[in-house]
Amino acid sequence: MTTTEPVGTVADRPRTPVPAGESQLVELAAAFHNGLAPMVGQRTAVPGLLLMPYATGTPLRYTGDWCLTHAATGARVSLPAGHLHTREALRWLAGRGVDWTQPAPAILDDPAAKDAITALFYELWEAREDHRPLVYARTSWREWPPRYRIRHRGMVSIEAFDTFEAAAELADDAVTMQDGALHLHPDAEIYREHRGPGWGLRCCSIDCGDSSWLVDWAADEWHALGTRTDIADLAREEGWAWHRGDYWTCHGCTRQYH
Repeated sequence: MTTTEPVGTVADRPRTPVPAGESQLVELAAAFHNGLAPMVGQRTAVPGLLLMPYATGTPLRYTGDWCLTHAATGARVSLPAGHLHTREALRWLAGRGVDWTQPAPAILDDPAAKDAITALFYELWEAREDHRPLVYARTSWREWPPRYRIRHRGMVSIEAFDTFEAAAELADDAVTMQDGALHLHPDAEIYREHRGPGWGLRCCSIDCGDSSWLVDWAADEWHALGTRTDIADLAREEGWAWHRGDYWTCHGCTRQYH
C-alpha cells in the first residue's frame, strides 16, 4: 500500500527568507503596559513610523484597531483607531516637521515630537467621537463650469463636454468617418454654454480618489449635477454623510468612521 503526501505539506513550503527590499514588513519589539512583545509593522511614507495592528489585554490580543508606532522605541504615537483614521493620522503627522528616524534618546527629548503626539491625541479623539475624517483630501463641492456642445445644420448635440478638446476630438472624428457611420457637416462648430449645469459633489476622504463623485443613479453615467440642495438630498438618500465645514463622505468611507 502506498501513501501520497498531501499537497501543501511542510516539505513544500519555501525556506528562503524574503529579501528585505521586497517587503514593507518590519519585526520589532513593541511597548505594552506589561513589557515588550514581538510585533510586525508596515513601513509607511513617513520614515521612522510603522503602521501596526493594535493589541492589548492580558494575554495580548489583536483588537481590530490600528495604530502608528515609532520604530526606534516601539512606542505608540497614535490612539488605537480604525484603519482609515490611522492612515489619516499618518498624513497628519507627516506635515509636522519631526524627524521620526532619530534614535530613542533623541526622539524622547524632542519637543516637536512631544507636541505632535499630544496634539494628535486630542484631534484624533475628536474625529473618532464625531465620526468624521481627521484630515480631508479635497473639498466636496465643485461648481461645474459651462460645458461645450457641437452644433451643425441647426442641430445641437445632446452630449456636453467638459473641455473644448474633448468636443473637438469627437467632431473631427465624426467629419471623417467612413460611409454608414455618423457624419457631421464640415462647417460644424463647437460652442460653450452661457452657464454651468450646476454643482457636483465628491467624497473628501483620502480613501477615495479625486474621481469619487456622487453619481446620478437614474442615468448611471454622469455626475449628479444640480442645485446644492438637490444634490445634498440625493447624497443622503445614497448613504453619504455631511461633516462640519460642508465636507461629505461617500457611503463606503462613512462606514469606516463608525
